[in-house]
Amino acid sequence: MVLKFVILFLFITASTFASQTRALETIFVTHPYEGESRFNYHVALITEALTKVSDDENYYVLKGIKTDANESLLVRLLELGRIDLMFRPVSKTMENHFLPIRIPLDKGLIGWRLLLINKEKQEAFRKVRTLEDLQRLMLIQGSGWNDVLVYEFNGVPVFQESQFTKMFQIVARNNNIDAFPRGVQEIFDEYREWSKSYPQLAIEQSLVLHYDFVRYVWFKPTAQGRALRDKIQLGLEMMIEDGSFDVLFNQYFSDVIQKSNLDNRVKIELENPFIPINIPYHRKELWLTP
Repeated sequence: MVLKFVILFLFITASTFASQTRALETIFVTHPYEGESRFNYHVALITEALTKVSDDENYYVLKGIKTDANESLLVRLLELGRIDLMFRPVSKTMENHFLPIRIPLDKGLIGWRLLLINKEKQEAFRKVRTLEDLQRLMLIQGSGWNDVLVYEFNGVPVFQESQFTKMFQIVARNNNIDAFPRGVQEIFDEYREWSKSYPQLAIEQSLVLHYDFVRYVWFKPTAQGRALRDKIQLGLEMMIEDGSFDVLFNQYFSDVIQKSNLDNRVKIELENPFIPINIPYHRKELWLTP
């Protein structure tokens, strides 16, 4: 079983270190590990936001542990208050149960999808030009992922697999699973990692899928959760104002955006009716337009 990575901030009261003038404040935060670098950016972003709101009395330390909890269980841990925040795509279900910071952490980049395929299928994919063409293929996604609903709504067949690592093995085979859609910010690191084990794996060269898809940071709707949400939101807004949000984003993603060659790909637009209506599209500074 593949281990998932849980990031946490450990809370230690000021009385624990009475000799110190600053307290180490704690926040338990988790995200699925699913690949060595997938969430490094989000961790760095929240760390920097907390640094922005640090003062003479409080500071923050980021540590990590491992767990085999899947994404559904991680949501449950947030609900139970075992963790204080998590990174997850926006959905009506999450909106109904948790508190978000309405800032798209990925600037909407997560909604731009390239495909992992078996390299022998590349020529067949060059003939895919429309949604109707895509509907004749079989995609693979994780069980319960929000994306599954989007593809199914648009009439695109999806095979669901519960084990993340197994999906790379399945799509690398020359079988009836045609492609594994991955975010622009994910696919190159994942290809570099998994093509070592599955040399038939390739990044498809002619298509990009796009649908509205946003990842927020989520909190439990309690007084403590609201206070933590407000603190991190203030730090993120400070980063947006002083430009450090974009600096960090570009540090992680400018190279992969260029490498994706989106302007020269056939774009297939998918509708996402499951996304809430209160997404802050009016704040142009929060969004990337590749």
